Amino acid sequence: MKLNKIIISIGLIITALAIIAYYNNQNKSEIESSDKPNEPVNEISITTQQDAIINNITVFLENSGSMFSYERGANNYFRTDINKLFDLLNDTQEKIPEWNFLAVNSDIHELDINLNHFTDGNIVYTQDVRIGEMTQTDFSIIFERTLQNANNNDGLSILISDLIYSTQNQDNNGAESVAASFESLVKREFRESSKETAIIVMKMNSPYRGNYYPNFSDLPSFPIDQNRPYYILLIGKNSIINSLVKSKKLNNYEVLKNEFSGFEDYFVFFNPDKTSNIYYTALPYSSKPVLFSASKETLKGNNPIKSLFFRSNIANSNGSFYLAIDFMGISMFNNYLNNITNYSISTNNFSIDSIASVTDLSLAQLDKRKLLTCTNILQINVSNIHEMAMILKLKNKMPDWIYNTSSLTDGIDNTVGTNTTFGFEYFMKGLRSAYGVKDDLFSININLKQD
Repeated sequence: MKLNKIIISIGLIITALAIIAYYNNQNKSEIESSDKPNEPVNEISITTQQDAIINNITVFLENSGSMFSYERGANNYFRTDINKLFDLLNDTQEKIPEWNFLAVNSDIHELDINLNHFTDGNIVYTQDVRIGEMTQTDFSIIFERTLQNANNNDGLSILISDLIYSTQNQDNNGAESVAASFESLVKREFRESSKETAIIVMKMNSPYRGNYYPNFSDLPSFPIDQNRPYYILLIGKNSIINSLVKSKKLNNYEVLKNEFSGFEDYFVFFNPDKTSNIYYTALPYSSKPVLFSASKETLKGNNPIKSLFFRSNIANSNGSFYLAIDFMGISMFNNYLNNITNYSISTNNFSIDSIASVTDLSLAQLDKRKLLTCTNILQINVSNIHEMAMILKLKNKMPDWIYNTSSLTDGIDNTVGTNTTFGFEYFMKGLRSAYGVKDDLFSININLKQD
């Protein structure tokens, strides 16, 4: 009798342990199973689009009195930084067949120099560069020519300028109206080509020693000896600019800060209509602990996971899951894409914990199968788990540095900022208007459902 009781007790214990083991390992078994269980799982790899080929580069040097003083500043790095950028561009492909140099002010002037002549010299603005009417800069002519080169023969246009806009017979009482007229000019010149072209705006700085020329005609120039910003604009077809944006060095903000003495920041304007259909998928099996699962149907093949299931025992608790996104078609630098503040989420129950490259994380096998072309992974935290939907959007906004760079008072009272440019915000707003004022670059939907 005692023996039977012992046997029954042991049987009950084994049954209980089996039940516990079943529930504890159910998620594990889901991870290890698939529609093709014997199929080997490859290592994570990023599928990238083929880089566009740049057939020629045309450099537009603003040839005005306000630009010459960048080379007179003590220990200036104006020419050095420009040469480093040219080297970086040469490294993006095996060889760029043709380089052309133009001096621009009130007109366009062809320069009889080549890349070696330019990079080997001690200064940028040699006497053979200083030609034309150097007291006026006609941005309308300059933008028209840069876009013409970008649209023809897969060329890249590079404009080096302080982007200070001025008109004849203006006074300092009309500062905002002058800046607004620059905005209108920029919008008008770039709008027609905005579907086919994109533009990178790089903010640079260098020591400046010489006269500062206020944009107001009723104010005289005055000497300064300080750092001043200038800008490098890269203008090309969408495919060319996207290739540059995704190139290893140009897409690394920290590398540029270390290698360029005067690099401060950058931003890209491109056609946002091309970003609406991006590939994304939830990765439920890589979080620890695994709280969510996917349906058997979405586990098959290359179907993205857009609905996650949870059991009743974790309802109202907190957890997380990974979300993989293909950013290759979005012409934004990583310092924008990896900035959590550039995203919005529809409900406070979801938040972004971190953003990483797909190569930075160890993922479960079922999740690896879903990556396809994904480049980045967001860790999404969830509070009070229940049936609900997450709508995540990437904002299309100009960063704060653009507004902080702009001034409407530079030149008044013989003072000028070391970090500001007259009307710069209006120039950038003109580009934004030309390329389309779209609030969000994409929208992603993930649904949570109780299993």
